[in-house]
Amino acid sequence: MDNKQFSLPKDGGLIEDNIAPDVLHSYERIPVEIKEDAVDASKEIADEIIAAINAKPEGFKLGLTTGRTPKTLYKELARRCHDGEVSFAGVEIFSIDEYLPIAPDSAQSRNRRLHDELIDLIDINSSNFHVPGENTSVFDAAATGLDLLVIGIGEQGQVGFNEAGSTEMSRTRTVTMSYKTRKVQAKNFNGNINDTPKAAVTMGIGTMLSAKRII
Repeated sequence: MDNKQFSLPKDGGLIEDNIAPDVLHSYERIPVEIKEDAVDASKEIADEIIAAINAKPEGFKLGLTTGRTPKTLYKELARRCHDGEVSFAGVEIFSIDEYLPIAPDSAQSRNRRLHDELIDLIDINSSNFHVPGENTSVFDAAATGLDLLVIGIGEQGQVGFNEAGSTEMSRTRTVTMSYKTRKVQAKNFNGNINDTPKAAVTMGIGTMLSAKRII
């Protein structure tokens, strides 16, 4: 806490000695680093992913998010794999979600973008890329205890398709998407909410929290 002096007020909260006791403060924070732009952030995250894989080149289990957020990161990882800085030959990659129903090769598939922007550009064994589907228990067992999980937070506060308020004990499962979430996702279906799936399959919060490290 950067050597500042702290004391406990009567209500049990933590305050600095030079701040009025009636001002509420919280020190329960998720560690956050704010970068100048997505390129800077992506390079730093790529550094961490590559270092982790190179430290365990066989049997490394990596969880990755779908959607628009990681586009710059995946471009960086693909480039650096091409340059020989890292190999994904011994890595298993687990995607965190997908629409239901959706054809795997559909342009609207959340994992179609992951294929186009990373999977098809690296030296991963195709059988080592896992997407959650109807057999959620098998996927969940394999995705438990990931070495590293990279996720984003959606516009409605969801992680994967776990809506805000999902239990921390939830596992990989099929969920019904809320109207607000479908309205946001409609951009991937020509802006037509009627064409947007009403359900999805998602890695659960409990499954995510079982990862050894989360970015």
